[in-house]
Amino acid sequence: MLSVGPGGANPFCSLGRALLTLAIWQDSCCVAAGIGVMTYFIGGYLLLCAALGGAWGWYRGTRRLRWRSPHSDRPDDVSPAEHWRQRVAVLRRQRTLATVAYAAIGTALGLALLIFLAHRV
Repeated sequence: MLSVGPGGANPFCSLGRALLTLAIWQDSCCVAAGIGVMTYFIGGYLLLCAALGGAWGWYRGTRRLRWRSPHSDRPDDVSPAEHWRQRVAVLRRQRTLATVAYAAIGTALGLALLIFLAHRV
């Protein structure tokens, strides 16, 4: 059996009332600010598309870092360690740019799909 708090009031009842008041307040603030549930859904969907695109870009950019190319001959005046440091720096820059580019492409494709589905319905 549920124990009753001081004064005979159920503590869960007051907690439920507080949560309901908070939910109504948040809902009225969102409607008053012009921000609906759909905005959060679209933002979350586009963020998911960007994350998936960025993950794919990170994978594609890292692939060139994992395997050494036989075509990356080093100049004679550069030590092997220095040449490898320079090569890794370039490949890391390329990986970062690929990640950003794929994230942007993922967002654009997600938005295009969303617009297409919105006009179709």
